Amino acid sequence: MRCALAMLVVAAVGAVAHAQEKKENPPTRYDVVGDAETYPQGSPKETLTSIAKAIERERIDYLLAHLSDPQFVDAKVKDLGKFRDLVDAVKMQFNDDAKRQREFLRLLKEGNIDASGSEAKVTLKDIPGRQIVLKQDGKRWFLDNNDVAPKK
Repeated sequence: MRCALAMLVVAAVGAVAHAQEKKENPPTRYDVVGDAETYPQGSPKETLTSIAKAIERERIDYLLAHLSDPQFVDAKVKDLGKFRDLVDAVKMQFNDDAKRQREFLRLLKEGNIDASGSEAKVTLKDIPGRQIVLKQDGKRWFLDNNDVAPKK
């Protein structure tokens, strides 16, 4: 009887621990459902990996709806009229500038992260003048639209 009770307690604790590990999905934006398991944003490193994954999977819609600074995206959508127009413009920009896309992916995957407070800057020594800036809002990190490093 004690053995059965002990097994029941272990199973219950395991179920609770597993339930706590599941990440809460961000709310749907622009009809794009959030997916915190596939694209986590709990740290600068996780967010960089998620951004690279979204680009490699050609999920520019997800990149813009959930991984990029919401205020920037909302302002761009207001300017362009539709979210789909912004997605198409970003896709075209990536396709038109292969060198910039390669540099961006290298920054995402190999960059040195310098985090301070609610901001993180990602740089590579061999790509001077380029950076990725991430901003924290609540528990999530977002891509800031500022890829030009300040001149020293």
